[in-house]
Amino acid sequence: MTFEAAGDYIITLTVGDSRQATNSNTTNITVVEPLAASFTVTPPTGAAPLTVEVDASGSMHGIGSIIGYNWELSDGQTGSGITHDFTLPSGENTITLTVTSSNGDTSTSINEVVVSASYTTNYDTTARLSPQVVSAGISPTQVDYGDTEFDILAIVRPGILPIDRVTFRDSATHAFALQMEPAGVLENGDEVYKTTFTFARNTFGDLVMPSAWGQEDNQYNIIAYDSAEQRSHQFPNLMFGDNTLQVANTQPATEISYNTTKRLGPQVVMAGFTPSKIDFTDSNFDVIAVVRDGALPLDTVTLTQNQSQFELSMSDAGTLSNGDSVYKMTYTFQRNAFGTATLNTLWGDQPGQFNIHATDSAQQRSHDFPDIMFGNFPAQ
Repeated sequence: MTFEAAGDYIITLTVGDSRQATNSNTTNITVVEPLAASFTVTPPTGAAPLTVEVDASGSMHGIGSIIGYNWELSDGQTGSGITHDFTLPSGENTITLTVTSSNGDTSTSINEVVVSASYTTNYDTTARLSPQVVSAGISPTQVDYGDTEFDILAIVRPGILPIDRVTFRDSATHAFALQMEPAGVLENGDEVYKTTFTFARNTFGDLVMPSAWGQEDNQYNIIAYDSAEQRSHQFPNLMFGDNTLQVANTQPATEISYNTTKRLGPQVVMAGFTPSKIDFTDSNFDVIAVVRDGALPLDTVTLTQNQSQFELSMSDAGTLSNGDSVYKMTYTFQRNAFGTATLNTLWGDQPGQFNIHATDSAQQRSHDFPDIMFGNFPAQ
């Protein structure tokens, strides 16, 4: 007899002789699941270096009991016990579990864990009492004739309280206002927000919008509020004054999710200042940019001033989890050099204003941030 499933069975034997006499006997049999190794990995994925717990408590013991749990990682790490912790490098990792029963049987189970590259940023993360909008922009910043939407983006740093909402609005009347939705948290605690703007195909034709951010008619700003209704400055402002150092109320890192459409050449999708509220005692801040490569790798990212010899290369400051790159340039100055002031016209195409552009390995050049370009820009 072959038993296909585990359980309790009754087997009956009946015998008979030539005079039609019969007699029966029964016996009970218990069929158990075979010895089978099985385990879970928590968390199942993440960025390197990723520490995971492996747990073999779901393994079936078969006849007898499990007396050995042996673990092996594809990079040579080993361990034992029903649970164990491993620190996994980036790439594909193979984890093998072998269990041994008290009667000498063994069973093996294998899991594959893919660990992404480590995503870190190393720009200034100084926090203030209230939130700061440290960077903002559009993605994609080169909009094709066939496109019907783009994302308006902001990177917001919490103050001492959690962020409640982030609002994108027109600067002149404040009649137009959109609440932006969360789009992820960076590993440094800065939060990403977005709102998606939709339109009919080829609404804009061939157009360069040179300065969407500012205080004038047909310009826009972004404001963040915390849970006590303390509000940030208006992006793209850079504020100087009494802004003492605080500890940010940060959240755990989560995946970044906004439009990541690539074009032939690079795009500068966001830029700003961190901190964007400068204290009397500060002597530097970082200019930061989020840049997307195109068909070729990025080569340089440059901060320039219109009608000026000012031109500085920005340095690599890390990578976001969606693949966009972060660049920075640290600007230094004497303490209290600006007193109490708000600079609100730093970005644009006018004399004295600043912009950022990127070039790739073939010296194809991006637009100048904060420009938004509309035209023939097929996706790559």
